[in-house]
Amino acid sequence: MNSEEVKYLGQLVDTKLQSLERIFNTRMDAQDKALQLQAAEYERRLEHLNGEAERMRQREITYLPRELYERIDAQRCEDIKALQSYRDTQLGRQTVLSAIVAAVVSVAVALAWKMLV
Repeated sequence: MNSEEVKYLGQLVDTKLQSLERIFNTRMDAQDKALQLQAAEYERRLEHLNGEAERMRQREITYLPRELYERIDAQRCEDIKALQSYRDTQLGRQTVLSAIVAAVVSVAVALAWKMLV
């Protein structure tokens, strides 16, 4: 090999090394940018999750636990049964009183009729 060929090969190697260095630097810059974007996205998601947790806590304030709801519902059913029983008792008393009033009115009408005739 003559000196010109060696010089040409040296330039070729230098050019190739410079190209590889540019590619490497470009890749490293892109990787750094990707990591920054990923970190920003993680931060955004974390903020969203923190906000969601607070919203869930606020919603839970308005909810009744199932056990409490079932206890209240059972008490409501007992109250309804008690009211229905009271109503039925009052209806029975009303029927009896209506019969007594009807009997008294019948007797009064009969006596009044006897006095008039």
